[in-house]
Amino acid sequence: MTVETDLRLGHKLYRLSIENPLSDLYSMRDTLTKIYKCAYLIFLPLTAIVMFLSGRSISKPIESLTLTAKAHSEGNRAARADIHTNDEIETLANAFNQMAERVEDEIQKREELIGDLTHEMKTPIQAIMGETDLMLLGKRDEEETFQSLETIYHQAQRLDKLSKRMMEWIYLSEGEQANLSVCSVQRILESTKNLFAVKADIIIEETDAYVSADGVLLETLMSNLIDNAINAGAKTIFLSALRESGHVVLSVKDDGCGMDEETLLHAEEPFYRADKARSRAHGGAGLGLSLAAKIARLHDTRLFYESEKGKGTRVSIPLKEAQND
Repeated sequence: MTVETDLRLGHKLYRLSIENPLSDLYSMRDTLTKIYKCAYLIFLPLTAIVMFLSGRSISKPIESLTLTAKAHSEGNRAARADIHTNDEIETLANAFNQMAERVEDEIQKREELIGDLTHEMKTPIQAIMGETDLMLLGKRDEEETFQSLETIYHQAQRLDKLSKRMMEWIYLSEGEQANLSVCSVQRILESTKNLFAVKADIIIEETDAYVSADGVLLETLMSNLIDNAINAGAKTIFLSALRESGHVVLSVKDDGCGMDEETLLHAEEPFYRADKARSRAHGGAGLGLSLAAKIARLHDTRLFYESEKGKGTRVSIPLKEAQND
């Protein structure tokens, strides 16, 4: 390559010419081209491998989560997504596993509830069928027939009570909400006392207070607590209400058989009864405390127990105090 230019020095004009061969430039271009081609041939496969592995790192956990969800849809409730990617996908998998555990627990509880219900219904049905068969076969005299009719009536009452409790259970389990209003504690306790006046000596202590509650549900709660006390063999039951720091604590105290620590741990489980013979003799269905606990939760509170075997039980429930306008 030649470059020329005019150059004036004084009164004289000169032509400056610079020549440089292009072979070095072409040689450098060829070298750079070879380097680029080599780099392309090396990094293109590496890039493809990296992209493939990155895609698998995303698609594999998603595929695992999909397979786990499919297993659940086919009835495998024990399936869990085992994903450890330290990213949002792992967070999603953990949330899915927690949901699956809650669903499994709920299904198990419902299955146990159905099993317990079937067992509870089986005994009175068998008793009714047995007594009816003996009467139809003519193997009962007049006195025995009267006793059979009493047995049938008693077992029918058990079934009726069980069906009503189950309806209450289903009603509360289907998202029922508490319709809060200002309720007179005295009125609620008087109303529930009248339902059981012939079964036990119920004493209402000082109850001049008002609470924010659903009156219908609160009466149901107190009825279940009183009924539970009667089933425990209580002869005298005390109902009271004490004001404590903006709350009114309703209490049901009885002189029944009481509960030990093991029984208290399971007291709110459906159909749990420490002394099944005693409960059945009094017509208990094993749902009273469980229903009461559900109603308490609808009021953003819970039941508190004080009990000792052979010395009775006190069940308390704190409710928000309200002012009667």
